[in-house]
Amino acid sequence: MITKSRVLPAVLWLGFFLVAAFPVAEALAQSKDDIIAVFDIENRAPSFNEAALERLNDYLFFSLASAGFKLTPQNQVRQRVVELKTESHRDCYDETCQIELGKTVAAQKSLATRLIFLADDQCLIAMVLYDLKTETTEKGAKVTCPCTTSGALAAIDEVIAGFSGKSTTNTGDPGANQVAINLPPVEPLPNASTNSSPVTTKGKPKSASRIGADYIEWFGMNLGGGYIANTSQYGRIDIHIATINWPKVYYTVLEGSVLPFIGKAGVGGRLGWRKPSRQSEFRIGSGLGFAFWGHLLDSVLWWGVDITPHFQIVRRYSHGTFGVGIDFPIYFGVFGGSNDPYRYSDSLPRQFTGGIHVYLRWSVF
Repeated sequence: MITKSRVLPAVLWLGFFLVAAFPVAEALAQSKDDIIAVFDIENRAPSFNEAALERLNDYLFFSLASAGFKLTPQNQVRQRVVELKTESHRDCYDETCQIELGKTVAAQKSLATRLIFLADDQCLIAMVLYDLKTETTEKGAKVTCPCTTSGALAAIDEVIAGFSGKSTTNTGDPGANQVAINLPPVEPLPNASTNSSPVTTKGKPKSASRIGADYIEWFGMNLGGGYIANTSQYGRIDIHIATINWPKVYYTVLEGSVLPFIGKAGVGGRLGWRKPSRQSEFRIGSGLGFAFWGHLLDSVLWWGVDITPHFQIVRRYSHGTFGVGIDFPIYFGVFGGSNDPYRYSDSLPRQFTGGIHVYLRWSVF
């Protein structure tokens, strides 16, 4: 016989079970709908060139999609990575960077993949899934494989099958466990023991990487003007060639001022300290070169040394920079003077003078 004293505890236990089970059920439903930001493979195997790595990245993305995972658009993640490289000139392979970037593309999880050379023509495919909310690892998997294209593709299949809860045997057939996808044909790659070109880092040109620089501004101009005491030089048109930007130092190999008599004229270079901050950077330094100055109406010209302390604020874009600068030219006359025999060489303009110039600055990579 069911009594009131037995019904009440049963109801309480049922209520406790429902309350406890509801968050679990909600978490499972949420996990099923989680969106994953898939980052490109970090390559640590020299036998895979850049073209092959792009194919592997495409295969990884489409294989995850065909396995039923919800993914952020591939180009959206890549665009954010490119923007980050433009801002900070570094790749986004570390966990902290990928977690923060994954949040910006409305994902709940991020997938990091590494291709690592081990030894004796053996490579490793390792994947780690991160929970962006807790900023912790959720699961991971790794598979060893030959350092060949077919071996890497088969390893990707096996790891994805493990994430999907399916079992698979690494048969070496990259399409055995996935829906067929029309990808570009994959050419066989040399083994790790053969001589092959190493992978170059995207986002940093080869010419800059060879000398440890972030980027090189190959050509640009300064357009502006100002005032140099006791001269007729008010305008400014500069052409600068090959400004090399290292992490903390910049160096302009050649800069020429091409506005004689009514503006600055001379040739030299620049060297200084730079402080990048996202897509912008602050520069402070000095120029050194030769210049000539004078006054057009007074028939007085001087040739000498030009020292130019300056600072600039520059914003970087995908193919160049644009910004503003302020120069403080200081001229030291070495020879020259007046062409008029009735004037003294110390008459206007002076042998030693200076002033200020403000200008717009642009360049191309």
